[in-house]
Amino acid sequence: MIVETNEYKLGSSGLAKHLGCKENRDGDAHIYCLPPDFNDYYTNDRSGGYLLDTFPSPGFVASYARFMVKEAVTYCYGVVPMGVWVCSVERGDITMIEPGKKARRLKRGIHVLVHRGQSVKLVIGADEPVWWTSVLVCDDFLAAHVRRNCVDDPFQLADALQWQSQHYNTPDLVVVFEQLKYALRGEARIPHLYYEGKMLEILAIILRNVQYQKNFSAEGIWNRFAAWRESRNVWLVKDMLDENFHHPPSTEQLAIVAKMGVTKLRKCFKACFGVSIGSYVHQEKMKQAARLMSHSMTMQEIAAAVGYESPGKFATAFKKTYGMTPREFKKSLF
Repeated sequence: MIVETNEYKLGSSGLAKHLGCKENRDGDAHIYCLPPDFNDYYTNDRSGGYLLDTFPSPGFVASYARFMVKEAVTYCYGVVPMGVWVCSVERGDITMIEPGKKARRLKRGIHVLVHRGQSVKLVIGADEPVWWTSVLVCDDFLAAHVRRNCVDDPFQLADALQWQSQHYNTPDLVVVFEQLKYALRGEARIPHLYYEGKMLEILAIILRNVQYQKNFSAEGIWNRFAAWRESRNVWLVKDMLDENFHHPPSTEQLAIVAKMGVTKLRKCFKACFGVSIGSYVHQEKMKQAARLMSHSMTMQEIAAAVGYESPGKFATAFKKTYGMTPREFKKSLF
């Protein structure tokens, strides 16, 4: 099923209409509840699953989605404004298709799409819960809130085309999206300034990470060891770590996948992603731990889910990453 929509600036309304959602308003929030026949998975107040949008300022939409479809849906954005879409995917069978590019699966993590007026398709698979939190900022928002503050190095939309996974798929950005998720889902009315501040924080973190890479490159380190073929094999290693971060393969096993020696793999991995293999695994564990704070799980269960046998060691690692204990972090979200 294909949906053509010219309503991109209206957030999730096009997809919601296609799914047969009933729209409700709660202050500034637009809540689209799925029909009752989707109740076999969800048991909360919005039992059929739902999509939620809020529009803090012109050119900026913050969205949360938690639903499941019984047959695959291909959602086509027909007319898209200039802008950047940043999406934190917690779970779901989601594939993005851009003209002239290979289809890419949106795995758990943070993803970026730079819109330049092209049509884009999202394919949502059946019988798999879909959870995401996203922000869309159009060019007019960037002009009003970002460029005027970037005096030394003005930010342009085209700059986002150069962003790489290591710039935005980071633990600190996961925390921002978790905070956004709780703000969107919460009962309290949240000031528009809060959402605008979070959007600027997202962009500031990414731009900071881009600058870090530039400094790294200036020192002649970045990509010194990674030729094209080698970096392709290193991405296979990254994919394996993404799937098995809670119990990662040994470096020797990863070297076999990469078709290179252990020492060379370590150098190439850091050249490609800016961190060591061990640090990358640690980041993935901490990102997933932050996401699991929204679930009804004990700290011991969360620790085990991300590969820690000892809750105490997990708490120490978590505090070192986020500056607070897991319990303090969980309290800060509510």
